Amino acid sequence: MLLVKKAQAGRAIVLVLLMVIAVLAVGQLALAQQEASINSVEVTIRGDGVAEARVQAEAGPGLASIELPAPPIVTTILVTTADGNSIPPIVEGNTLIVPLEEKTSLEVSYIVDTKANNGVFSFDVTPPGVPVKLILEQGIILLGLPSGITSYDKKDGTLEILFSEPSTISYVPAEYAGTQPAETATDGGGEGTGTVTTGAAETTGVKGSWQIAAAIILAAVIIIAGGAVLYMYRKKSGGNGVDAVVTSLDSTDKLILDTLKNAGGTSEQPALLKATGLPKSTLWRRLRKLEAMGYVRIIKKGKSNVVELVKHYEKEQEE
Repeated sequence: MLLVKKAQAGRAIVLVLLMVIAVLAVGQLALAQQEASINSVEVTIRGDGVAEARVQAEAGPGLASIELPAPPIVTTILVTTADGNSIPPIVEGNTLIVPLEEKTSLEVSYIVDTKANNGVFSFDVTPPGVPVKLILEQGIILLGLPSGITSYDKKDGTLEILFSEPSTISYVPAEYAGTQPAETATDGGGEGTGTVTTGAAETTGVKGSWQIAAAIILAAVIIIAGGAVLYMYRKKSGGNGVDAVVTSLDSTDKLILDTLKNAGGTSEQPALLKATGLPKSTLWRRLRKLEAMGYVRIIKKGKSNVVELVKHYEKEQEE
């Protein structure tokens, strides 16, 4: 009986020790989790309409959480350290969890998951504690201003807008609209005036209280340019078609459409990638373009996409 009691006591002690170890381990893990320190955020909208985000941060050691400024296409996320090593992150919505052995600088880059509706692209941006720099390449027409603009600048043919409040970014690539970028808009002339063009992103003669003048000029350009483009393609398309937004297809677009047609009108994206031989990023950009034009439909299926052919360019030519 004494031996049995000693054995039971021994098992109880072992159980208590295991519980203590577990609690300490959980506590250490909780302490190891931390929000990364975000240094800078850039979102670039390229001339072809694809948006790319880039986040510079510092974190570690332990599990670092990084809030992304815009919704990502998960398969395009790349996390690299200062010495060039890639780290596979855990993705939870717009949050990344990155395991780090020591404190280090990180760069996170990815393609933004944009929405397309009648040729207009859009995505939401939430600044993660620091202002976001929105970079517009030539040929991008904004249809609305971000909230909390603090400054803007022109560099190497691009327009850079710094803003600090959650915003929805809506835009139309000029090449998709089949038109040249809108030319000029001014605030009435005189001292402190200037001219801004969304295509070439040029600014001239801004003097004095440039912050106020810049906001007024930029707002006028966006409203006039965006309204003109939307009116033009809606008038051509009867108000609701997307065909007037993009008026031409190149050989790459036709290759994708032909491949879909030969596959019976439906294909999973990995199979389409293999059949066309295109780079992954190129295929994705073209699919989003074709979806905006109304040629294909992209359907989410598990971790992949199914692409359906809605119409073929040969049928349009016959009509």
